[in-house]
Amino acid sequence: MLDNPDKFVDAFIDAGADQVTIHVEPDYPIADTLKRIRERGCKCGVVLNPDTPAEAAKPFLAECDIVLLMTVQPGFGGQKFREDVLSKIETFSKWRNELGLNYRLEVDGGVDLKSAGSCTERGVDTLVAGSAFFKADDRKLFNATVTA
Repeated sequence: MLDNPDKFVDAFIDAGADQVTIHVEPDYPIADTLKRIRERGCKCGVVLNPDTPAEAAKPFLAECDIVLLMTVQPGFGGQKFREDVLSKIETFSKWRNELGLNYRLEVDGGVDLKSAGSCTERGVDTLVAGSAFFKADDRKLFNATVTA
């Protein structure tokens, strides 16, 4: 998470990124930044921290290819999945259908085999799992369960 992602978009794209997601919490020109990402030929999206209300991203959804919901507070790995974000997942899934949008709904933070199912049942398309995968006794089981 960056305080001023608008100042780093070009550097990430120049380094080879083909999609860039930006947090809605800092004060900067979010709509202009999404537009610049798209103009550079990349997919773009918004990211919300767990305590940020869904409404903070709603004005930008039509411009998004991705909506990433953090299910832990960004900063360090190994945090526990925040169950209170499940209702936010439902909100973004509902909006995607109601507004006829096509963004991917992604979650990141504390995702394990149990929370993965809770998320996908509510409309999540993409799961980011770090600690659960790397600490798993049998990574093949983890892969088979999540991708099935």
